[in-house]
Amino acid sequence: MSPSSLQLERYFFSKVSIEASKQFKGLSRMGIETRREVARNSKEQNHYLLSLAVILTSPPNAPAPYCGEVQVLGFFHVQPEVSPDKQEELVSVTGASILYGVAREMITNVTARGPWPAVMLPCVNFNEPDATTRIEGDPKEPAAARS
Repeated sequence: MSPSSLQLERYFFSKVSIEASKQFKGLSRMGIETRREVARNSKEQNHYLLSLAVILTSPPNAPAPYCGEVQVLGFFHVQPEVSPDKQEELVSVTGASILYGVAREMITNVTARGPWPAVMLPCVNFNEPDATTRIEGDPKEPAAARS
């Protein structure tokens, strides 16, 4: 086992806002959307700030159990042997996957104390070049069952 070329130095939550629906009837599906932004440190070129927002959405005609948003910011360091043209992609893909796990844990912890079952976010793929990922369906339901 060897250390990754990407290291998380620290992270923090800039927003945690999750609201339980009063109208949830156990039938609707929650939507999940992610947004990410990457910024390179101007003084230390292999240091990055990554912002990831995970938004729980609800269709207006069938309220989901929870809606809200979690934003987490992570400070990353990329090893110098990684070429500068690959560093931002490494942070955007692998860093977003790391922060998504952090956001998943926070969302599960908060919703586990709510009136409806805890939300366990599905795994997502951040390899797409588009910075926004949308998933429709029950976050507890396996992806194969949503197809």
